[in-house]
Amino acid sequence: MHLTFAIETSIEAQTNPNLQTTGADPVQHAKTALGFGLLTQTRSQQFSIDTAASLRTSGGAPRSRVKGGLADPFLGLKYSRTAKNATLRFAASVRETDIAQEGQSVADATLVSGTGKQRRTGAEIGLKLRENAPFGFGVLAAWQDVGYQDGTALGVGGKQLNDTRRRLAQVSLRLDLDAVTRLNTELEYRTFREAGVAGSKDSFDIAAALEIDRPLGTIEVSAGYLRTEDGQRLSGSVQGDYVLPMGKLVTGVGLTRTGSGDIYTTGALRFQTALNDRTFGLTLMRDIASSDLDDAEQITTNLGMLYQIDMTRFADMQLSIDWSDVKDTRTRLSSNYRVIGVAYGRALTPEVKLNLGIRQRYIRDDVTGAARSNDVYLSVTRQFKSQY
Repeated sequence: MHLTFAIETSIEAQTNPNLQTTGADPVQHAKTALGFGLLTQTRSQQFSIDTAASLRTSGGAPRSRVKGGLADPFLGLKYSRTAKNATLRFAASVRETDIAQEGQSVADATLVSGTGKQRRTGAEIGLKLRENAPFGFGVLAAWQDVGYQDGTALGVGGKQLNDTRRRLAQVSLRLDLDAVTRLNTELEYRTFREAGVAGSKDSFDIAAALEIDRPLGTIEVSAGYLRTEDGQRLSGSVQGDYVLPMGKLVTGVGLTRTGSGDIYTTGALRFQTALNDRTFGLTLMRDIASSDLDDAEQITTNLGMLYQIDMTRFADMQLSIDWSDVKDTRTRLSSNYRVIGVAYGRALTPEVKLNLGIRQRYIRDDVTGAARSNDVYLSVTRQFKSQY
């Protein structure tokens, strides 16, 4: 059994935390975040529980301040059981965050702005059978609720977001054609409900992928069909993984026909390398999918870069650039989000780390306009670990 406890004390100053286009006010925060984790496992079972919360105070203009006291509660549970030829997995979590303080990663591409709180609650249970046999299959069921309170939440195109509920049922099939070739197929049914909108939106998805293992990596050829009330989406792509002397490269290209009948090029490019005291990662992706916030079909382009220098055994410097552009295929409205950050980290002891950084966030929306926020933060993190 493993027990972990973490405490992080931080101060932060922001010029425009809510990313308002006009009338922005600076605000300062002081926060102490507490996290607790428990992991227990045997040869066949594993169970973990993670919980976290923050004690926070805020100063500055009243309309930019967030409420003090207890904030950002989180609870997550995970359980898995492995048998000779099968795996059962369960996970559930609930998380609440202030939208202005979420510190979004562009990889999520949710592009939510506003003054309210977002609460995400979800769970999933999955079962895989015949994992070591030439033919295997699995089932998955999941649900997710997203709610907003104490303010407003805006999505792509300045659209106000409402509470939503999503349900999913999936069946997956795997067929080993030979020692290096596999055929994977997924059948998926989803329902989506939005507060204030009558009825539900149902969709049916079928996808197939042919995987071929090669000495340098895996090549995957995939095709998909999605039927929704707004139309039918068709897609196809080819992707390859390559293990190179300089690092790992993932590249792919595809075509997608949207529900409205338009055709777009999609693709992915990911490169990671670690040489001597430097680490570099680059990600470029373009995909078409339904948003988990309003179920609208969106074209999403993401660019992310991370460059880290290990200055000494105890100190490192990071430069990160994240950029995302999301466009609604029906309304043609789009939002653009950018985050540039520079951070310095130093290990004061094996369990204590100091972080100092600056960050600039920028959002441009076709409806609400453009806004910018500059952040400066300082934090100290202490990890406690024990094992029984």
